[in-house]
Amino acid sequence: MRFSRIHLSKFFDTFYPLPSVMDACSFVKLVRKRTSRLAEFLEKGVLASNANRRSRPFDAKVHVDIAKSLDALLSLKEKDVERVIWEEHKLTDERLLTCLVPYQMAANIIMRGLPQNVRKMCVEELRAEEDYYLKGITKKRHNKFIQWIERDVFVSTGLNYLRRLSPLRHARIPVIAVMGHSQHGKTTLLDVLQKTSFSEEESRGTTQSIRAFTISASENGFRSVTFVDTPGQRVFTETRFHAQIIADALLLVVSLVEGVQIQTFEVIKVALNIDKPILVVLNKLDLYSDPRKADEAMFNVLMDLREAGLNVVMVHKPKDIERLRACESNTKLDAQSSKEVQNTLQLFAPMKKVDAQYKGSKTHPVVNLKRSCAGVCISARERENLGLLWSLIELMSSTLSPFCHSRMENYTSHSCSHQAVILESSKHLFDEESFRIRKNVQRLQKRQDATNERQKLRLEKNSVSARIHSALNNDRKKLQSSNPTSTNCLVLTVIVREGCITKGLLFVADQTRGRVDYMIDAAGNFVDKAYPGTAVIIIDVHSNTGCPGVGTHLLSMPFVDERDRVFEYRRWLQWFIECFPNRLNLLRPRGMDVSFAHLGDYGQIGNTHCLEYQLLYGPPQDAFSTGINSQSTEEELSINGSKPLEKSIAEYLSEKNLEDQERHKGFPLEDGSHQKILMEDDLEVTLHTTWTQLQPRKRPETQEMHDEMIKSCIQIGVLFKVDSWHSARMLHREINRLGTRKVAFHVVGMRFGELTADDIMFFGRAMKIAVCYRTPLGLSTDLDQYIEINDTWVLQTDDITEVILFLKWCAVALHKEHAPDDYGVTERSHKSYLVLMNDKSGKSSEKKVDQQKNSRHRRLLVTPNF
Repeated sequence: MRFSRIHLSKFFDTFYPLPSVMDACSFVKLVRKRTSRLAEFLEKGVLASNANRRSRPFDAKVHVDIAKSLDALLSLKEKDVERVIWEEHKLTDERLLTCLVPYQMAANIIMRGLPQNVRKMCVEELRAEEDYYLKGITKKRHNKFIQWIERDVFVSTGLNYLRRLSPLRHARIPVIAVMGHSQHGKTTLLDVLQKTSFSEEESRGTTQSIRAFTISASENGFRSVTFVDTPGQRVFTETRFHAQIIADALLLVVSLVEGVQIQTFEVIKVALNIDKPILVVLNKLDLYSDPRKADEAMFNVLMDLREAGLNVVMVHKPKDIERLRACESNTKLDAQSSKEVQNTLQLFAPMKKVDAQYKGSKTHPVVNLKRSCAGVCISARERENLGLLWSLIELMSSTLSPFCHSRMENYTSHSCSHQAVILESSKHLFDEESFRIRKNVQRLQKRQDATNERQKLRLEKNSVSARIHSALNNDRKKLQSSNPTSTNCLVLTVIVREGCITKGLLFVADQTRGRVDYMIDAAGNFVDKAYPGTAVIIIDVHSNTGCPGVGTHLLSMPFVDERDRVFEYRRWLQWFIECFPNRLNLLRPRGMDVSFAHLGDYGQIGNTHCLEYQLLYGPPQDAFSTGINSQSTEEELSINGSKPLEKSIAEYLSEKNLEDQERHKGFPLEDGSHQKILMEDDLEVTLHTTWTQLQPRKRPETQEMHDEMIKSCIQIGVLFKVDSWHSARMLHREINRLGTRKVAFHVVGMRFGELTADDIMFFGRAMKIAVCYRTPLGLSTDLDQYIEINDTWVLQTDDITEVILFLKWCAVALHKEHAPDDYGVTERSHKSYLVLMNDKSGKSSEKKVDQQKNSRHRRLLVTPNF
């Protein structure tokens, strides 16, 4: 096994190098091997101190005595370790079959078996180490006997190496996220900028996924830019948040017609707290034929933006751009710049570079933040003022000057020398909007299908016994697999940060390992090299791991064995953190930080005030107990003369949501019309009213009360087949809000790719509902039979509104079926609806339709009747 330079010195300079966690088998092997080395060291020391007494019998006696004193470690067995971990310390979990040994318990097991004099020296070293950490002093030397080592790799691992290699910095392509409310023209604008037609491929004309593409300098006449297109609906909050974190700057698109809406306020507050420069784009200028009405609409939008915290300086002519460029160049030459010039620079620079007292923060977000930014009024459809927009993007990019430390192609020189940040991940090649236009992806899919077909033909040529044996092994592997129905294709949309990513690169990312087999751009064209700042889709067609989380880093590894070692260590660490979130202090020496932010939150982060928590789950927990929003509390604060508590981001957005109530049901198309596919208007209103009446009469105030309420409910299993990591997270979060006071939904499976008969067989009766979101149904004659036999309700759609509507209907129907005494709803619809996939008109049938054998052609396999 080969180790990179960062591990060699730490690993071999001590007798017992212990990582944060190991499995029992690896721990026993390490202890036995290292104890043999310790025995040799102690034997040499004794013989050297008794040189005048040495003889063959004396040497043999010393050897036997030392071996006897270390016998407990030399003969250590897995069952001994399991007894200590499982029985003495109770580190057991029904989800774990492997015995995990954390650092502190491993050190205790070793010290129990050491001779008394060696144990004393070991304890002294560990106490000195603890004092170092408690005092905040970086320890300069390593322990001789027991030493904690870092087996993981990080972004800093590669950056430190690159800084040592060369102090020079290289310019990289800027990354700009396009944000805004739904239907304000984000995708239309990007289609115009990159000369594509993605908006025509979208479901109902709305973006429901995240996309990234790079426009080269030769295409636009300016510098290369990477744009990230984001969805604008409420449920995609996490997607927008990750895009903002990854981007260098934001392009905020606001419609002059609709004005500033709730998601616009959300984007602004997040951007101000994470300190990202903003460029405001006022769109749909072509819809105003009267210049005075256009000016009035623009004035109203600018006032709303100012109230939200943005002081927008509009750019109307090319001369305004030249003035800004002149101010920037003068500032570079003259340090004593005027106040006007300083304000001009504030349009594009991060506020913390301009004002050191700026209070924006992800951990403690603030509502009342303000900054200045530039703005331009355009018409994306009529291509009006796009030249001004490109000039502002160029000026903002030159002010930001994003950089990287390396552009080299060789990734074998050091661990993490090449890095990328993950924007989206999936385990399936199919993409709802882009698969039809990505010819190369279609070829890859056909190649995969042809390989599977050849394997099937080879199997059929074998004998009957061979076929049965192979089928049994295949079923056994599926049952043992953590993701039995996903493909082996790992698809990652990444933004390159360091180095030039090429085909063949080995990597680890979160809990995933892989190899770059193919690279394509957003249009499906093959890419040979991806330099820093470039958006590229990485495909590994031989992946046997899951999907990495969005926002985590893809890190290059020089060798396969080192990549696998890091992957296994991360997997053990993930298991321990997930199963024992309250025992993390055992993973590192006493006094050392035990946070593992890159592995996710499993109860170790209790900060409900952080920005991400408030966006996803609402106001902080103490906001409900303190009653900040109540009038009496505000009066008491004012009477006492103390400073009133500032409202949280979640409370601010909740108030804005009440002020900006949706003016219509469903998502409108760009022409302002509505397309009802799943239900007609009257049934949808009845369903929403019924579902609202069946909600809990009193909101649970504590987690214990919530758990008790869930236990009293009817448990309904739901299987989701999704297209991406963000879709899985969003549906898993939303489903908890769609039950009733007697019906609770539980996700029994979250899988990637099409719905197949294997899914129905695998989950069986544990699953009542199956939802295929942005994924197709498998073309199998057996699928329909298994669905009918299992009595599964199935929905296949590419629109999130239909998923929410369908689950609400399921909750109401199941509530009526299993708890009729608690139903208590007087208004009922006397219509029954069954929606077909080939129903292009959007009208539902008013007659009950018998379930036929070709039910796989149906979008909805159940008949609403309530």
